Amino acid sequence: MASKRPGLLLAIAILAAGPMAPRTLAAQSPPSQDSTRRSAVDSARLARLAPTVVTGSWSKVQVGQAVFAAGVLDAAALRREPALSSASVLSRLPAVSIDLGAGVGGSTSLRLRGGEESFTQVMFDGTSINLTGGFLDLAGVTLVNVARVEVARGPQSVRYGSSAMAGAVQFITREGARGAPRVSMRVESGQSRGGRGQGQGELAVSGGTSRLRYSLGAGRTSVRGIYELPHDLASVDLSGRVDARVGPAWELTAVARDLDIASMLPVRDAGVTRAPMDANAYYAHRRLLLSVDARRPAGEHWKHDLTVNAYRLRFNYDDYADGLDPADYPFFVFDFTFGQRSVLWRRSAQYVATWMRDSADAAAASIAVGTHVEREELGVDQTGDFGDSYKSYRRDNASVFVELQKRVAGRVQLTAGARVEDYESLEPAFVPRVGMRMPILGERLSVRASVGRAFKAPNLEQQFLVSPFVQPNPELRPETSTSWEVAVSRESPDRRRSISVGVFQQSYEDLMRLVALDTLGNQQNRNVGESRITGYEVELRRTWGTRWHLDANGAWLSTEMVRNQGLSAPQYPEGSKLPAVPEWTANAVLEASFFTSVTASLRWRGVGQQEVFTERFSGPRVTIGAYELIGITLNRRFGTRVDGYLRIDNLVNTDYDVAHDRPGMPRTVAVGARFDY
Repeated sequence: MASKRPGLLLAIAILAAGPMAPRTLAAQSPPSQDSTRRSAVDSARLARLAPTVVTGSWSKVQVGQAVFAAGVLDAAALRREPALSSASVLSRLPAVSIDLGAGVGGSTSLRLRGGEESFTQVMFDGTSINLTGGFLDLAGVTLVNVARVEVARGPQSVRYGSSAMAGAVQFITREGARGAPRVSMRVESGQSRGGRGQGQGELAVSGGTSRLRYSLGAGRTSVRGIYELPHDLASVDLSGRVDARVGPAWELTAVARDLDIASMLPVRDAGVTRAPMDANAYYAHRRLLLSVDARRPAGEHWKHDLTVNAYRLRFNYDDYADGLDPADYPFFVFDFTFGQRSVLWRRSAQYVATWMRDSADAAAASIAVGTHVEREELGVDQTGDFGDSYKSYRRDNASVFVELQKRVAGRVQLTAGARVEDYESLEPAFVPRVGMRMPILGERLSVRASVGRAFKAPNLEQQFLVSPFVQPNPELRPETSTSWEVAVSRESPDRRRSISVGVFQQSYEDLMRLVALDTLGNQQNRNVGESRITGYEVELRRTWGTRWHLDANGAWLSTEMVRNQGLSAPQYPEGSKLPAVPEWTANAVLEASFFTSVTASLRWRGVGQQEVFTERFSGPRVTIGAYELIGITLNRRFGTRVDGYLRIDNLVNTDYDVAHDRPGMPRTVAVGARFDY
């Protein structure tokens, strides 16, 4: 019965929407005239502005005018629903699922529109934190000093190159405002059922002048974990942003972030109930991100933009043998003394020249052309039972790209772009994208459609690194994909009711998988197989007066292994569903404002059933049932400078699994306070 709930939710939502006309996504009732006098807490009430997005295009565009599917969580939304992690924030958006294959507190992967964990590009202020091959662990990644979160769904390789096959996610650091220094502080303490504690603290300072603005943030998060042995995840996040006017024309933005995460790894891949926990495994990520963006208009129509990025990832992993007898287990259990320390450096520069005609012109147009160069260096030091070794690698890549935006007959917005990217040791990749948005019936209805290609290059480790049980493959080819999508949107004239319904299909070719190389247990990454994902997406927003607001979305996915050449037939039979992809995901948030100082948010999230492997990446397939979670957040303002909140997740304490033999988070209660000076 659980799998039928989204259909019921959608039917109720459509009836609630009533008559509608075209809208800008996320646009709600316009702000009142005294909005400039509202405090940050007042902005959390229910008035909303139409957001713009910078993720997915070289130009800012309103979400409702983009030719691709996009979602935004702005500062007001993040304040109304404060979260402990970036993963829990992202799960509120359409077609997003979070893969916890090692259980709650372990490795955390993002799946966008059912794409694999390596198919989504994730960035802070334009700096990617993925490995070149797209792999990313979001565990411990927080939102300190983050003003907004943007998600562009569908292939984004034309804009970002490798890894943006299923979409792109961007966290944007808070921009300082002119005026005296503003100080804000947030503290939170929580506990899940069973006495598992968690906590978070954040301090931010911002201010500036007409020529120089700044924002600084520092935060720390700690999570004990829900299993018998603790994860003891600890995250320290330091960030800063400076916006400056240099001379009469130049605008400069510099952003830095230091994200330090460490955790134990008590859960083995084989399952919580079928294998002993591991008290000796430990890992740490330290990510340093630097970005400098210089912009200069030239004449009436031209603008130049030069961006320099640097990313450094230091990764440590240590494990010590527990003395287990392999004969006691009918599956492979890793029990060795092994250590790995690696340092990844990625440095890049990008130049974009944009020509624009006035957007008020009925034939408005813009064209952006540019180039991007990048160098990636990786050093890996291994110790332990498999011997000591050190290896280093380097790879360069360069690309050129173009994007044209054109309004036809004052109504139809066309966007076309292409990118050619040349990775060292790989064949050049060519990826185009074309999209359009057209209003119908005098702005009462709009239709959006797009087609595109995308690719993902293998990373240096897949191509060249020799490690225990895994051999390199320098002959790997990039994974590629082809996608199309169509969506229809309607919005009421007063912007209080809106609905969007879309369908998409994306095919992935030359999939990269780790497959058996010999009978001795060695494996190798190879290009094998082809898959296809077809999906439906629905987004609904409804506002009643100034006090009540409903925001709901759902995605239904049909996945298929089209060709399994080179893969294990029992694991990947042709025509089977793709593993670790829920059949549906859905969210509904009902927000209410009471009196002048109390707001409440009631959340519902549903995740459909999915098939997974018993050993996460191997073993027979099993089915994980659908589950639904209910949460509530209450905010109370005390004066003009202090407000407090109570957040309860999994309110009814539903029992559910996030992977095979991996229980999900039990009821968790958190209390927090914010102070603004």
